[in-house]
Amino acid sequence: MMHARLVGTALAVWMLVAFLAPSARAQGDYTDTPGVPEGMPGAARMPALVEAYNSGDADQIGAAVRAHFSGAFAEAPAHEHAEVWGRHLASTGPLEIVGFRTYDPPRDQLVAILRSTVTGGYHAIVAEVEADEPHMLTMMYFAPARRPSFLEPVEPLEGEALGEAVDALIDRMTEADMFSGTVAISKDGEVVYTRAAGLASRRFDVPNRMDTKFNMGSMNKMFTAVAIATLEEQGKLSYDDTVGAHLPDYPNEDVRDRVQIRHLLSHTSGMGSHFTEEFMNSSKVTYRSIDDYITLFVDDELAFDPGTRWAYSNAGFYLLGKIVEAASGTSYYDYVRESLCGPAGMGDSDSYDMDIPVKNLAIGYTPGGVSLNKDDDGRRWLEGRGWTNNYFLHSIKGGPAGGGFSTSPDLLAFAKALQGGELVSASTLSMLTSAKPELGSEGYGFGFGLAEHPVLGARYGHNGGFPGINAELRMYPHAGYSVAVMTNMDGAASAVAQQIEMMLAGQ
Repeated sequence: MMHARLVGTALAVWMLVAFLAPSARAQGDYTDTPGVPEGMPGAARMPALVEAYNSGDADQIGAAVRAHFSGAFAEAPAHEHAEVWGRHLASTGPLEIVGFRTYDPPRDQLVAILRSTVTGGYHAIVAEVEADEPHMLTMMYFAPARRPSFLEPVEPLEGEALGEAVDALIDRMTEADMFSGTVAISKDGEVVYTRAAGLASRRFDVPNRMDTKFNMGSMNKMFTAVAIATLEEQGKLSYDDTVGAHLPDYPNEDVRDRVQIRHLLSHTSGMGSHFTEEFMNSSKVTYRSIDDYITLFVDDELAFDPGTRWAYSNAGFYLLGKIVEAASGTSYYDYVRESLCGPAGMGDSDSYDMDIPVKNLAIGYTPGGVSLNKDDDGRRWLEGRGWTNNYFLHSIKGGPAGGGFSTSPDLLAFAKALQGGELVSASTLSMLTSAKPELGSEGYGFGFGLAEHPVLGARYGHNGGFPGINAELRMYPHAGYSVAVMTNMDGAASAVAQQIEMMLAGQ
């Protein structure tokens, strides 16, 4: 249905911008305007939308959408809007309008700048506006925002002042039930801040500790990329190799003969994901090995010619895991333990089987829930459930594309070993963390997300996200900082990591 796709697109756009911020979000020529300016089409509608957003109530959100939007967006079921808005609210807390962006020349787009009353972070609601009276809105999505230029400048924080500011942030977020996890910050390789808060198990009231293991989500992709790089340095593979050079019996001829390792590493292969309908509607127990996951996408056609554009692909990283096994002669899991976790001193990092008890491992929690029993819209939202665990949504065993576990201190150990030349050479690290525009990958290297901060300089790392999972590792090589945040809830790590970045930069 068209209206459902529109709502889904809004969520997808928000997630993409959040992943790529700040380098990839549009800057443009604009003037920040405090308050609700007169004569700006659609601006007067924004306070009512923000009030509905802050309520988190599906009925109020639905009423606000119907009152201020037209077309297919307004016709979408209220629960679909409430799901998108509610998940965003869970990571931002209540928002207040601090200004709008005005463009020269004007455009048919309304951008409201908002600040979280909990985190202090800045966000935007971007809406399309009809040109004619009464200037109804036709579409909207959420995006990160810069600190408005009309606000007084702030000084960068470091040392004790940084620690106090992060503590205050974690205190506010924990009190609002918006944070559960750990934070660790290093400067020039030395840990300067650690903090654990919240519960690893809400059922048994077990508090998080600094050595609590959290699901990394897609952060495993960094480990897979480094594993591939070590094999390249050993001469056991080349980034120009096709899949077939190492997996000659791979059944999909198009993938086998046309897709190169560099395409897999940069998400430019044209492959898709293992999160298929079959996967989501079947027992996760049946997917434990890399081969099990490959069955989910092995017959899929390429979406585009390899190396021509960027599209995030979990499937591609599962193939990289198989290539690691073929080139190394050992299992992917053993190779990562021996070539990466061991040298870096990451004793609390691995891809654990979730049906086997693992000590001190956090359970993921997500607000509300999703039933996989289908209704007319293909899924049924479970409303009024509060926090639900993600046992039956995620993988039973992580792998090359994500789903492994680590700790914030282990992630800082990985950052130190990576940047210190203990895992790969300096030239290889530069190659891994450089954009690949020739492949259509401007904001992603080989297994690492990239950004350029106007104050802190280059940034690379990765995040991970899924219901009940959010983790961030951000490395700032020029500024000397690394920031690791791991949480067992939606969106919390990204919110904290972004605020720490603002503190370090004085924004």
